[in-house]
Amino acid sequence: MPQPNLSAYVAGQVQPRPETLARILAATIERPSVVLRRDRERVLELAGRRRAGNVRVFGSIARGEDAVGSDVDLVVTFASEASMQRAWCLTFCTSSACLST
Repeated sequence: MPQPNLSAYVAGQVQPRPETLARILAATIERPSVVLRRDRERVLELAGRRRAGNVRVFGSIARGEDAVGSDVDLVVTFASEASMQRAWCLTFCTSSACLST
């Protein structure tokens, strides 16, 4: 896409056609493996706060076959003193906002 066109879209001077907007959005979405690699330390810290360790990846990310929209499959080992509430919180923590809590 030519830079002047993109600049015009960003400045709000021109509205992209729906198919152009779809191409722009598709090009900016990251695969889950990229996000997981970038946020690895935050994921491990979140797991540790929930008394979970030995975090391992399986599924499409582990096989190198993930795509935009793929889920992130992790298996962890919980410490014996971990509560079911902590396990539930880790299980259902799916948004990037959750990584900051």
